[in-house]
Amino acid sequence: MLMKRRTDFAVVAALAAWIGFTGCGGPGSDLRHYQAEDRIRAGPSVDLEGRIVFGSDDGLLHCLLADGTPAWQVQTEAILRGPPAIGRDGSLFLTTFDTLILAFQPDGRVRWSFEAGGRLAEGLALDDEDHLYAATESGAVISLTSSGRQRWVLGFDAPAAAGPVLVGNRLLAVAFVNGRVTALTSEGMVRWHYDLGAPVISTPAVAADGAIIVGDEAGGLHRIAPDGARRWIFQAEASIQSSPVIGPDGEIVFGTEDNRLWVVEADGRLRWERTFSGSLRQAAVIDATGNIYFGDNSGVFRALDREGSVLRTWTQSREFTSAPVLTRDARIHVASGDFRLLAIPADGGPGGSWPMERGGPRRRGHPQEQ
Repeated sequence: MLMKRRTDFAVVAALAAWIGFTGCGGPGSDLRHYQAEDRIRAGPSVDLEGRIVFGSDDGLLHCLLADGTPAWQVQTEAILRGPPAIGRDGSLFLTTFDTLILAFQPDGRVRWSFEAGGRLAEGLALDDEDHLYAATESGAVISLTSSGRQRWVLGFDAPAAAGPVLVGNRLLAVAFVNGRVTALTSEGMVRWHYDLGAPVISTPAVAADGAIIVGDEAGGLHRIAPDGARRWIFQAEASIQSSPVIGPDGEIVFGTEDNRLWVVEADGRLRWERTFSGSLRQAAVIDATGNIYFGDNSGVFRALDREGSVLRTWTQSREFTSAPVLTRDARIHVASGDFRLLAIPADGGPGGSWPMERGGPRRRGHPQEQ
């Protein structure tokens, strides 16, 4: 696969920095955006220096500084899929729409590529040693070293719904489309299976006590103990397609296909639910005060307080094509269907054990570093 680092940005429109425009909702409604040339479905992720990394369907991997100034681009020959996972040294790991795992240096130079042998599910997990864990739509779970050497591979009888997540540093959980969640050790030993009873297509979350939170297409939200025992099931009234996220009090936030946003307490009791204008297919993000931010497929992005009152809204003409990321300096980045990466102000940095899809801004697939 050809991968070329690009420093000539003349071919991309409006790259000087974030471009301003105004949404709806009064104070705080000013947004800024970066205009790509194709649909953005890989990312965004944010490294410890505030750089924003994401990929587009034209095969470009983009890196922006925090102010929106382009740092570099890399041209690949593949559609990039799922958010980049960022290593301890700033290296970038991500999947393509087909069968490749790609690795890049922090400056965009290519490190390696790995042929997974099957189409990859979205998202990767990285442990504290930057061992990498991936899953495929043909049912394989794969572990690599940070240098791209295969450690082990296991095969299962159903496609993975999403990339693995880590429970602590030595246990990983994988949700499969057939409704089974499987836990494996970081060395590739199966610990347990848990059957949801309905298909799943979203990424699980991990609570502060190591419990695994996963939603299914029949509307069941499951809390599974680290040993595989059922803690509780909360029953919503429509398919759960957005990945659950967890706030500062342990509350769990998720959306359903019937345009509703749900907040469930850590013990499985309903806190509240609200109906909005569009289907909620992308994960929300939660800040340290408990405020919730999310976009729907009608093109509306909202900020709610912890009790569900609307604080602000931003409206655009297209749906959102990525789960948002919330940075420690209180900035949300989310991709829209008109090929833009939006920068939206928040009221605080991330809060809770799993305040955004895949855990934290670096999208490493385990509870964010505090």
